[in-house]
Amino acid sequence: MEDLLKKAVDILKKDGVVAVPTETVYGLVARASSERAVEKIFTIKRRERIKVLPCFVKDIETAKKLFRDLPSYAEKLMSKYWPGPLTLVAFASDVAPKTCVSEEGKIGIRIPKTEFLLELLKIVNEPLASTSANISGEPPLKTGRGVSETLGSEVDFIVDGESGNIPSTVIDVSSENPYILRKGLINYLDIEETTGRIAKFSKGQKFTLIFLCTGNTCRSPMAEAIFSRMMKDYENLQILSRGTIQVNERQINPKAQLVLKEIGIENYSHVPKAITEFEMGLADLIIAMAREHIDWLPEKYRFKAKLIDPEGGDLEDPIGAPVSTYRFVRDKILHYLENYWKDYFEKRLEK
Repeated sequence: MEDLLKKAVDILKKDGVVAVPTETVYGLVARASSERAVEKIFTIKRRERIKVLPCFVKDIETAKKLFRDLPSYAEKLMSKYWPGPLTLVAFASDVAPKTCVSEEGKIGIRIPKTEFLLELLKIVNEPLASTSANISGEPPLKTGRGVSETLGSEVDFIVDGESGNIPSTVIDVSSENPYILRKGLINYLDIEETTGRIAKFSKGQKFTLIFLCTGNTCRSPMAEAIFSRMMKDYENLQILSRGTIQVNERQINPKAQLVLKEIGIENYSHVPKAITEFEMGLADLIIAMAREHIDWLPEKYRFKAKLIDPEGGDLEDPIGAPVSTYRFVRDKILHYLENYWKDYFEKRLEK
């Protein structure tokens, strides 16, 4: 690794650009103090210089010197997630590199987790402007070979290796609440638990909500239909419903359709589906109808699941019961959504 570090340092000192693997995606780095080097990154990516680049720094103390007016919850995020896949955005101090400061006076900073980058940062002893190694608008690259084939000789040096494929979570911490500018490896629930604050989503960030029951023929599709109407003004809220098992049905239960029609939801069409592992990962939040549905989820996804009843009770399964039971279940769903979940999402999303 010493030879690779020496070569990378030499290139950076000459205002060059280096491609490096990270725990998120392959990145391009250059000295933030060099206007020429930062401009070269924009040229390589075919990207207009509308937004500034974030910085990699070597440690928390350096980051604090580049920020100003940090709220106390921001330091909690630093302590828990750095080094790691979290980029924090806040107002820049007077000593922050001007190439990475936006028109609003803000700077984005991250401490990467990979050993090579941490060592490189210690040696160069200054912030490195950073961004994903790809053509702007195209998927992030994951290997040194991919970077070489796509960006070619425009990059001065490529450190071979493999990266992850999910970008860092980007959070603006310049106000009272953490503000999610880009979703990534860290879920909003983790952010809220760490900070003790409600995490707000920027309008451009889609929030994926999945209602979960057993067969996806009664409870969860009723919840999806009702909440979709209730939250219709929130364009960045994607609402789905799924089951824990795949049933041989092409439509939801007729009694569920009937009780939805009674409250003005006409001709609701839905093909029952079992949730996939991809969807479990995609979901920001899973609202389960009963405890058994949360317990059914693989352990790594259970943290993002909550019961529809905020008091922790199970919502009974009406399958095989008379229409009156479907009405009772529908009204319970309406009650939970209207009196708890509507407010929950209005506090986190923008119209």
